[in-house]
Amino acid sequence: MGTGTFAQDIGGEELNIAPDLKFPLSAEYTIPAGGLPFDSFVIASCQWQDDVNLSRLADSDAKRKNCGVLDLEGLVQLRQGGYKATLIVNKVLDEEFV
Repeated sequence: MGTGTFAQDIGGEELNIAPDLKFPLSAEYTIPAGGLPFDSFVIASCQWQDDVNLSRLADSDAKRKNCGVLDLEGLVQLRQGGYKATLIVNKVLDEEFV
């Protein structure tokens, strides 16, 4: 039996599941409702990340290409009463994301 110590030398390889670059961005727009008793909002969130290595052994064949994800949300909220309805659409562009 060994000593129970395990060390892995990935000497200059990328860390697994750690992209070099990752950019999240979110924006909210309020839609004026005029004299109606509710407020409306549209929210868009996107996230882009660089290539990711999915292997714990730094296998170059286990790389996933860079990708971006876009999520959209629509919200209607009563000004008095606190009720709201939300419609959420995730992964609008149908990209795989880790």
